[in-house]
Amino acid sequence: MADDHFCEDLLRLYPDSNPQYQQQLRELNDRLSVDNDNRSNLTVKVYSCYYCKLLFDHPSKLKRHQRNSCTFPCRQCDRHFDSAENLFKHSNIDHTTYQTGSGNTDSNSHTTIKHKSVDKSALLGIARARFIYPNEDNGEKYDLLAFLSGIKHEVKTHLQEMCDELGHIKWYMNCLVQMIKPNGGEGGNDLKNNAHFISKTSNLVDRANIDDEHDINVTYQKIFKSFDEYIRNGSGWSLDHIKHIEINTAKYKPLGGGSYIPLPRTLAATRALLNIRNLDEKCFVYAIIASIHPTCSGDPSKVHHYIPYEHELNMEGIQLPVAPSFVSKFERQNNISVMVLGFEEGEFFPLHVTGLREAHHEVDLLYLKSGNKSHWCLITDLNRLLYRTKCLGRSHKYCRFCLSGFTSEHTLEKHIKYCSKFEAQHVTYPTKGVDDILTFQDHAKQLQTSFVIYADMETFCEPMVTEEPEDNRTSTTKLTKLIPCGYGYQVVCIDDRYTQPPKNI
Repeated sequence: MADDHFCEDLLRLYPDSNPQYQQQLRELNDRLSVDNDNRSNLTVKVYSCYYCKLLFDHPSKLKRHQRNSCTFPCRQCDRHFDSAENLFKHSNIDHTTYQTGSGNTDSNSHTTIKHKSVDKSALLGIARARFIYPNEDNGEKYDLLAFLSGIKHEVKTHLQEMCDELGHIKWYMNCLVQMIKPNGGEGGNDLKNNAHFISKTSNLVDRANIDDEHDINVTYQKIFKSFDEYIRNGSGWSLDHIKHIEINTAKYKPLGGGSYIPLPRTLAATRALLNIRNLDEKCFVYAIIASIHPTCSGDPSKVHHYIPYEHELNMEGIQLPVAPSFVSKFERQNNISVMVLGFEEGEFFPLHVTGLREAHHEVDLLYLKSGNKSHWCLITDLNRLLYRTKCLGRSHKYCRFCLSGFTSEHTLEKHIKYCSKFEAQHVTYPTKGVDDILTFQDHAKQLQTSFVIYADMETFCEPMVTEEPEDNRTSTTKLTKLIPCGYGYQVVCIDDRYTQPPKNI
């Protein structure tokens, strides 16, 4: 029998029982009916995990779950991942079709699904912004992965159009979402807040350079990583809905090497550089060819030695004069490893560290600048160039990655094994006779302090109700008010006569 009808059933089964017992049973039945009514009117606060949809009765349990045990399920298969960033990588590698809130769609679905967008510009059109809004009918408004996957083709098309119109561009993406914290506001209402997740800034020098499977995915991964950290460390915040994503672009003018610049006297004296006397903007091309096809007769600085070999290099999509930002593209198209050094104020420093470790040819170049002009020179002997300019007193073998010198080939090989894993580095050393000797200066810290005061304060933590911050201003959201309830301190002296006992208030 059901517990809420237990007393009624007893009264029906035993109608002739003691009237006193019957009265007690009726009172008990009324009391149970009231309790059941109150129980049905209770409102239970439930906190749902945005990723796995598990429910919790307290925000601290939800936060602990998201930090330690929450997994991120893939809608296309049964796999789970420990972070949203890893889920996104899996989706783009293992599931090439576009994902939506309701499941798989055809990979060409971006040709039929169109998102609402608004364009804005500033600085006479040099800076542009496109705002793309999610569709509400397919669940994109509540699913960040589905929304980003659905607009990938539109993002690529927009960047190509901006590149055609502005030439070289810099771009980044900013995703604006509304976060919600259940029962976190005044009177138990939900607390809402706007959050921005911004990608890194990238360069696009040619429309053919944009790769939606790499460049755009790298941008998405940065947004997902920031979103993941916000959810895990946000004390119960979860996604309410996506407002929009904006693609910000600006015109970019990279510097490029052009016509001939005479070498500084210190560099010319090394006889480790080939400075080709070109009148056009192809000094980069001639320097590469001079390394591949060195001339054995005549003056190697004359251009006519290298013009017949221009067709051997693939310069498609690389604008002349060549800027350092184009070197990586040149390496990929020609399978040639290129290291670029800069020279300023008598010091060499790496400008570009090659990413190719097994190229069929290696080239070392020097990028010179003189006022508004720049020029590429071929480094014919890196060890000789650095030895003559550093004046170390004995010959050294130099690392192409960090320009550090070593006295033996064996030591250099051991160093390159680890140094080649990192980006460009510039090693600096103290100046002889100026800052080459370290001495202790903070003598005051060696003196014993006469008096020391140790203090501590205790507070009560009272939750605060805060208003939603404005969208166009940075702000700090205050969640807890600390109310002092007591403190204590003790004065300690090097002379025990003046040391005081602890005082508590």
